[in-house]
Amino acid sequence: MLRTSKPSAFLQNWKENPSLWLVRINWLILPLSLGDIFDEFLKDSSGNTQVLFAAYLWLIWFFVLTCTLIRRAWSLTAVRITAPLTLVATALTATGSTLDWVAFIHSCVIIILVFLPELGNSLVDGLSYGNERRLLLRCPSALYLGPLPLAWVVTVSGAWLGPIFLVNGQWLFGSISIFFGIPIAAAGIRSMHQLSKRWIIFVPNGFVLHDLLSTREPFLIRRADLSSLGAIKTGDSLDSEGFLDISQNALGAVLQASIDGEVEVVPQSRQIAEVKLVKQVFFCPTRPGAALKEAANRNLPRL
Repeated sequence: MLRTSKPSAFLQNWKENPSLWLVRINWLILPLSLGDIFDEFLKDSSGNTQVLFAAYLWLIWFFVLTCTLIRRAWSLTAVRITAPLTLVATALTATGSTLDWVAFIHSCVIIILVFLPELGNSLVDGLSYGNERRLLLRCPSALYLGPLPLAWVVTVSGAWLGPIFLVNGQWLFGSISIFFGIPIAAAGIRSMHQLSKRWIIFVPNGFVLHDLLSTREPFLIRRADLSSLGAIKTGDSLDSEGFLDISQNALGAVLQASIDGEVEVVPQSRQIAEVKLVKQVFFCPTRPGAALKEAANRNLPRL
């Protein structure tokens, strides 16, 4: 009697993280779609400038590819900062040829894949160990209205203005831009990285809400203390004294955790830190359905 062979490790990994593998494959073949337009852009530059700029591009490409292979929060930050650059580069160097359209479509595909919630959940879950599961919280909606795009522009400008000046033979401006731009870019990356460290962590004893934009430290809601977990319903009564909203008005379905008793939380404040006793918590995962499914698999109480 023939035995049925188990799926290979590769196929199993693909099944568990399809979006991550799609990003890896598309980034791997990126030089095939963008390589020719960069060659055209650099053809009038000197030999040394071409080598310098090409080395810079290959270094960034290799770094991002490495980030897709290492499942960490900083990998998510690096990938999401860099991916939109492919579209910007295509637009700046486009001449209207067929290759430009191929590069444009490929860049759009990469950007869509990179900003899928499933990719974020897959990368940050690489930090989990044992019987843990990490799921990202959704970005605060107010950041989309200016602070986040501005931080991205400042970060990218700090990292790229110097090399662009060097390509055009402006060595003085290029050197100055690199000297001041790299620290500015580092500060911008550090700021945006905070969004990649906002998550809910399912643990054997319940779940932890880790959001340093809303609270000064993570806090655990124990299984024994959890009354119910589910989507907010219109007309739900809120206890103003024991209510904490860390959803940050994010766009998407908001989940509510109701607690038997109280949990000590220290909310973010510009004033003196004070402990708040919480009975209800609102939070917004990037994939609420995945969070509720994970809670059901762990037999946590649900609405």
